[in-house]
Amino acid sequence: MESERLYILQNITKDMLIKEPFPHYIIEKPLEDAVYSELLRKFPVNGFSGKYENRGQNQRKNFRGYDVLRDKKHCPQIWKDFVKTHSTDRIYADMAELFDIEDKTPRLRMRYDPEEADVEIECQISINTPVKEKSSVKLAHVDEQDKICCALYYFPRPDDCYGGDLEVYRKSKKVGAPEVEFVDNYVKNMESLQLQNVVKYKPNTLFLFLNTRDAIHAVSPREVCGINRQFVNIVARKTTSLPDERIINRTTA
Repeated sequence: MESERLYILQNITKDMLIKEPFPHYIIEKPLEDAVYSELLRKFPVNGFSGKYENRGQNQRKNFRGYDVLRDKKHCPQIWKDFVKTHSTDRIYADMAELFDIEDKTPRLRMRYDPEEADVEIECQISINTPVKEKSSVKLAHVDEQDKICCALYYFPRPDDCYGGDLEVYRKSKKVGAPEVEFVDNYVKNMESLQLQNVVKYKPNTLFLFLNTRDAIHAVSPREVCGINRQFVNIVARKTTSLPDERIINRTTA
């Protein structure tokens, strides 16, 4: 089946879980090379120049899953199939199982659908625009409070530039280190953190994480580069209060 060959969680098991500093998985080659290569070759960013103008530099742009499935001009069929595969009850149930989320079968909808639901799923094709001055598109931060879990799946071009890796942070264990302070979900005091791991922005690499209060991450600076940083972003987002104490409000400064 087409959905099986495109499904990025098919070979993940719970014994692959990395528990610290927050629950996450780093998976190399979640898809077979031939399937991944076809997706990379048909990555639809070049068709969106009229829709996604590059205002400024190194900015996030999205092709929302809801729009992908209704597109009749820019999006190849394999990408429509990919988005459809990752917009169903199955992917949420699998993510819930991988992270031991209690409610594995909530009322579910695709984001922007009008039905009532407890959780909404969005699979979107994303880019960071070309870089004119070395910079990071995302400094150390935590995601919005309504996100339950997220996946980032990378599609770098062979001629891509250095940088754009995902940095995983933890609270500093140094004696006298201050408590982490946030402003609008961004870390205010970097001296409160220490770098735990770096997930390279490399082909066929998946980063899947539970959005807890400790899920601090960033994107490393990219060098000056005339091409887009390419990836898929899959998000499960709560629309009602879910009983998981790990996903809670964070104090902001």
